[in-house]
Amino acid sequence: MLTLGRFTLLVPDYDDALAFYRDVLGFDVLHDSIGENGQRFLHVGRAGQGGPPGPGLWLLKPGSDVDRALVGRQAGRQPLIVLYTADCAAASSALEMRGVSIRRSPGQQGGGAAFVHFEDPFGNGIVLVELARVTGYSGAS
Repeated sequence: MLTLGRFTLLVPDYDDALAFYRDVLGFDVLHDSIGENGQRFLHVGRAGQGGPPGPGLWLLKPGSDVDRALVGRQAGRQPLIVLYTADCAAASSALEMRGVSIRRSPGQQGGGAAFVHFEDPFGNGIVLVELARVTGYSGAS
């Protein structure tokens, strides 16, 4: 095994998911096609991160009632995604201007890393962490 590929994220609507992950969070569409069986293969992430095709999310409509019940709860009550930024306060303000409701206001962990909590439109928890303050990481934005 060489690199991370895709993480499956169950979403009730492709266009709503794309509007959030691309238009609000700034993810790139890494792949978008329709398979022979009519299934849409929609992958989003950060182009160029980790080399082509780079890690990302496979946005996937649930195919059963069991899967539909998991939308917004795939990680239980824990955050599903952690995103890193160079400036947590600025990124948080930008998210709020795009209509994102911050669930847990900017705070700091014991080591000084700034963070905020918010959710995608489906209820999945996301944490935004100021990478510059996280010990052992550097140079990412």
